Amino acid sequence: MSSSEYQVGLSAGYAHSRAAQASYEAAINEWRLHSENLKHQVNALNERIEIMQGHFEANNYVLLLLLEELRKTSPNSPLLVKGNRDSLRQKAFDRYLEDRGYEGPSSRPRR
Repeated sequence: MSSSEYQVGLSAGYAHSRAAQASYEAAINEWRLHSENLKHQVNALNERIEIMQGHFEANNYVLLLLLEELRKTSPNSPLLVKGNRDSLRQKAFDRYLEDRGYEGPSSRPRR
């Protein structure tokens, strides 16, 4: 093998190595962008969860006020029994999930 053939082979090897490195770097950058996008999505979802938790707390406060009024005006109401309220809540929750393609509260979506 002559020196020039060796140089040509060496140059081809370097070119191949640089192309492979560029391909790896492009894949890494693509995954880095994907990771950043997922982080933004998770942050947005966490914010929505916090807002929903705030709504839950506010609704719970109003429920407590309403229950207190119900105790005063209708002390024998079945809605004053926690088990009755829980049953109604569970039925409404199950119906909500069913309307959206779920089979029940602990099932996976049918979609």
